[in-house]
Amino acid sequence: KKRAKWNRDRILQGIEGEPSKMQKRGLDYYGKLMPLAYANDPIGILTTARRLMSFFGGLTKP
Repeated sequence: KKRAKWNRDRILQGIEGEPSKMQKRGLDYYGKLMPLAYANDPIGILTTARRLMSFFGGLTKP
């Protein structure tokens, strides 16, 4: 979590004015995807749901 936040903050520091499409993708990646991808729960329900979402999402997208 700390590393993802650090990376997101670094991207924000480098943006002058309106962020470009590539910068927006980086912000989305470190702001939304990274916390979801590395979230853990003691029982493993979220981990299983995340794996299933990734698997079925990968079947429909290249």
